[in-house]
Amino acid sequence: MLAFVLAIGMSFAYVKADLAVIQGYIETSPGVWESVDVNCINGNKECRVVFSSDPNTVYMVYPVQNPGEDDKPLTSSSLDPIVLD
Repeated sequence: MLAFVLAIGMSFAYVKADLAVIQGYIETSPGVWESVDVNCINGNKECRVVFSSDPNTVYMVYPVQNPGEDDKPLTSSSLDPIVLD
């Protein structure tokens, strides 16, 4: 009975991976990193964001602050940058 209740509860807790929001980091000025919540997963393009207040400045999204040369940007399936408020 307990397994049945848990199975029903888990069915409501499931979130599709393509809708998952993850935390990434952008360099807003040299040496200054800001965390951003983005939906950048499972793609072959680089994840990029823009702020709605400054849509002309595009930022690459990285999985860590101060990425090393081996750290690549997060990936996205879209060519368009994500617009952040």
